[in-house]
Amino acid sequence: MMAKQKYVLSEANGSRAAWAQRAIQAFESETSCDREDSLCDLLCDLMHFAAQGQFDFDRELSRAQGHFDVEKTGEEI
Repeated sequence: MMAKQKYVLSEANGSRAAWAQRAIQAFESETSCDREDSLCDLLCDLMHFAAQGQFDFDRELSRAQGHFDVEKTGEEI
């Protein structure tokens, strides 16, 4: 069984998390969505956006997971 990689709280990862927090806050403000549901609802709305814009959400989510897997170790892509 492969060991789970530790998350490194680097300056770059702190910035990434802060950007995401601002996006969530903007979404909550625009939609009046509560904090508990905001990430799920934003992801769902991004699925609608991708479907209408001819993006492959699953492919992009897989790419994002790959970026996260590298970035969480403190490495850069």
